[in-house]
Amino acid sequence: MQTFKGIQTLIAAVGSLPDCGFLYITGNSDTDTPAGLQSCTFLLPDTEEDELFIEDNSDYNSWLEAPTFSDIIENYTSKHPNASEAALIRAVLHYWEKDDFLD
Repeated sequence: MQTFKGIQTLIAAVGSLPDCGFLYITGNSDTDTPAGLQSCTFLLPDTEEDELFIEDNSDYNSWLEAPTFSDIIENYTSKHPNASEAALIRAVLHYWEKDDFLD
């Protein structure tokens, strides 16, 4: 199982995320604020066994699908090639709240 401490680590891994599967968060992590995303721990199951363990464990919650997260980052950086980490976090939060890409 892959673990990403903070959204910045997850953003850095966008190119290596799989084309399917969910990203999970630990506990009741704050995914509604920039500070919350920066302190979240994100999990990406490597195997079906990992995924079943997470789904059966109330200590974890699904967040976004990995390809959706990649699309959010890639969509924003295609329009803003020099986007800051803060801008990318805003793009993620915008999608999370509105189910729509930030232009």
